[in-house]
Amino acid sequence: MKVKVSKVMAKALNAALQQYGMEARYYEMTLEEYKSLVDFDLYRNEDDLNVNTWMMKAIKLVYPGNYYAMPRYLTTRDLNDTFRTCGGKTWDAFLNKFLADYSI
Repeated sequence: MKVKVSKVMAKALNAALQQYGMEARYYEMTLEEYKSLVDFDLYRNEDDLNVNTWMMKAIKLVYPGNYYAMPRYLTTRDLNDTFRTCGGKTWDAFLNKFLADYSI
């Protein structure tokens, strides 16, 4: 399984997270927006850079309104950390670890 920030990953996460009231949205943003919203260190997240457009990719994890929680931006590095520590290398194991890490 290839784990990275993409429209396909956001769609798959969104389908799985709807029952928990959470939503995953795919975003492309400028380098300055990425530094202020996601992570200031661009070199640490160079996997999220599209060199053709010079735009950075991220998945915005939106919590239900009654949680009063700020959205969380996920990078490829975050998703890979979750995948490495999920135990089994299946979608279900990844999703269980993802929910354990990012649910409120």
